[in-house]
Amino acid sequence: MLLGLPPELLPMIFQNLGNRDLWALFNTSKGVRHNAARTLFRRIKIDHAPCNFPEALNERPLPATRIFQLLGEWLPLVREICIFSYRAVEPCMLNLLGRFPNVERCRLDAERSDESSDSLKQQLIEQPSLRKWYLFNTIPGSWPLLPSFQSLQTLEIRSLSSGTLVVPAMPALLNLRIGFDCSFYNDEKEAGVWDCAVLVDFSTLPRLSRLAISNLDLGDLVFQGKAESLKTLEIFLGQGELSDQLSDILREIGGGLEKIILNDVLGTCSELDVELISIKKIHLIESTGFLPFLIFNKLPALEEITWEQPFRKERRLFQELEAIRSNFPNDKSDWASIMQLTNSNGYLTPFLDLARRRLVDCFEREYEWYYL
Repeated sequence: MLLGLPPELLPMIFQNLGNRDLWALFNTSKGVRHNAARTLFRRIKIDHAPCNFPEALNERPLPATRIFQLLGEWLPLVREICIFSYRAVEPCMLNLLGRFPNVERCRLDAERSDESSDSLKQQLIEQPSLRKWYLFNTIPGSWPLLPSFQSLQTLEIRSLSSGTLVVPAMPALLNLRIGFDCSFYNDEKEAGVWDCAVLVDFSTLPRLSRLAISNLDLGDLVFQGKAESLKTLEIFLGQGELSDQLSDILREIGGGLEKIILNDVLGTCSELDVELISIKKIHLIESTGFLPFLIFNKLPALEEITWEQPFRKERRLFQELEAIRSNFPNDKSDWASIMQLTNSNGYLTPFLDLARRRLVDCFEREYEWYYL
């Protein structure tokens, strides 16, 4: 029945199916198998736990020999690889991974660093199609060195907990995301015992345009060289008073920065000890503690503020915001969900003036602990 449909419809149908349905179709007729395989093996997930050899492919338990056979048969279709490994990866798997001709994204979730994971990185270095590389669960001592991927465009490193990680030369890298591990520390006292740092040399990352940092308060960043191509800085999570840390970062990289994104940051930030002469856009997602950052810093190039879910958990502040909103009768958007304040709609400057007069006192009462 499926084969009777126009060929151009089949990819649309298969793309909306889950792995279970795709496996069922894959095991029917030869005609259906090829169409199912194009979707089924585009993104592959390989589970190794608790044995050294792979035990499941795309959520289906299979003997390791069958997994090797399928991967060998459908190598050219694979674009994304996810590997979940809690022990060493066997050399035969590493040799196979090095032969994927079209892989663009790779994610390795490993709870330890060993010779096999190092070999895996080396196998993927020369992949000309590789664009995105994700590393997870970097426990103490893990990933002390990273390979210098020549074609990689996105590098995401999560769960950094101790030691120093050096980002190597990557001439094609556009996006770098660094995440320090908040779950590694049981309490603030323990967090002070561990040192974790990331060294970023911008002279070896000539195309880097976006830098994202998670849990800024739990690690150190050391910058070298000039961030000439960097345009966007993202801060995710983070607690405490972040003015000094953000000032230090912006002093190093803020020369040509045009956009700052603050996503669910629980910390607070006020006036920074640095000039922000090139910032054009600020995007906040919750992050109420950054209100003083908006209204006290001089931002001569600012053109736009987007704020999602402002004051979602601060009722008194939101009541003041609603009072300010009455000054913009032509704006029909729901400020509880998102505020868009731009020079083009004429709301940016009036809002900042009103916020300085009406929100500062309320913010100080709401965040009284911050001013103690």
